[in-house]
Amino acid sequence: MSHLDDPLIVTATASPGREALRTPSGHWTYAELDAWTQVVEGRLLSAGCRPGSVVALEAVRDPRSIALLWAVWRVGAIAAPLNLRDPTAQRVTTARRAGAHLFIGRDEEVMTQARDAGLRTARLAAITESPEDLATPVADPTMRPRRLPLDARATAVSTSGSSGQSKIAVHTLGNHVYSARGSAENIPVAVGDCWLASLPLYHVGGLAILFRSAMGGASVAVPDGGHSVAESIQTLRPTHASLVATQLGRLLERAPDAIAHVKALLLGGSAIPPGLLDRAVDRGWPVHTSYGSTEMSSQITTTSSGADRDTLTTSGQVLPHRDLRIVDERIQVRGKTLFSGYVATEGAAGRLRDARTGDGWFDTGDVGFLDEQNRLHVTGRADRMFVSGGENVHPEEIEAELARCDGIGRAAVVAIEDETFGERPVAFVQWRPDAEVRDLFVELRQALAGYKVPDAIHRMPDAAVDGRMKVDYDLLREAARKLRNE
Repeated sequence: MSHLDDPLIVTATASPGREALRTPSGHWTYAELDAWTQVVEGRLLSAGCRPGSVVALEAVRDPRSIALLWAVWRVGAIAAPLNLRDPTAQRVTTARRAGAHLFIGRDEEVMTQARDAGLRTARLAAITESPEDLATPVADPTMRPRRLPLDARATAVSTSGSSGQSKIAVHTLGNHVYSARGSAENIPVAVGDCWLASLPLYHVGGLAILFRSAMGGASVAVPDGGHSVAESIQTLRPTHASLVATQLGRLLERAPDAIAHVKALLLGGSAIPPGLLDRAVDRGWPVHTSYGSTEMSSQITTTSSGADRDTLTTSGQVLPHRDLRIVDERIQVRGKTLFSGYVATEGAAGRLRDARTGDGWFDTGDVGFLDEQNRLHVTGRADRMFVSGGENVHPEEIEAELARCDGIGRAAVVAIEDETFGERPVAFVQWRPDAEVRDLFVELRQALAGYKVPDAIHRMPDAAVDGRMKVDYDLLREAARKLRNE
């Protein structure tokens, strides 16, 4: 059995004064974070948490949640971070689907519903309250495993599917470790670096930031909940950040000159609109485009430092510890970062549903191709294609043409029912603040076949993109139907 030397303990022992967490109000050293995690570990054990048990938690982006996650992994339990955008009832349902033994919540409403559902509960503030003197050991040192088994299940993360009920993907500690190692070979993270916690901890991309930083001996910049990414980059001065398209667009608008200290901006979540990419490249920003998935523990492919504009329009090359192939235009992956499987009826501590093909590959459901330089081009989702009047329509093609129009920051296309053609496309766009709003149909008719031109183009609702890794297509579909019927 292979193991990982606990990165918090390793760094706390070798360099106790090294910064581990940076916040607007101060910072925590590795020694302090290690001691804090040790305290939380003891409280988890007292609450009945054991190796292999599932801990559902409402993990906000703050030092408390980071200490809690590391404590869960030290116990050998499985962290099931809940999507904080979900209604309270949905969070409890997800916890039950994950097979949670303990529900750690933030307010009485969710705690009451969790107890009514038969779950043992604990309040986040009580479990994670920091000791008065973090530098003083307060728990039995035997609770501190210096070596963590890589094959132990570590997380149960809900996928951000574009439609239908999300799945719960279970990862081992090794999946996250090898994801971080492969990433570091392309985007180095070392002592003195600081990665901004710009993504939610219920998303695999947010968890990946914790592993990359800890394994590199770097720190995590934890923003205040009320501050934007632009404000956080200006005040916390991280050297690395992970951004989705909406965050990149707002950073370009609000703080275009504030990233001189940033070494790398990792872009992901979904395709980056060409206009945003052009503006970032023109400013000389150190951007990396990428392609990843929950099932592969974050990044699969990424462009290298200093990539030219042509390369940045791709998703880059496959990172170490991953494999990728194209079968009938579909992207399939495998490697040390590939998850263990989806939660079955027994929960994350029981049997999992293996999602691999017979020869060990995972079909992502995305379509694309590799060029002569082995750079990946993602052209869309197989399950988003629809038929309109007998013709195949790929929404991604329409989105790409809309994104090329001047003044458009983001575009999304959905299909809605049509009595004559079966289904028809409807588009939503985000206009840049300085853009002159105009009719886009003339431009689209020059670039697309007639059956691909949307029936309508609406303004993008903020709720479909704000705070999200990907566009909420279900919300847009409902909005399109409502607008059509008005």
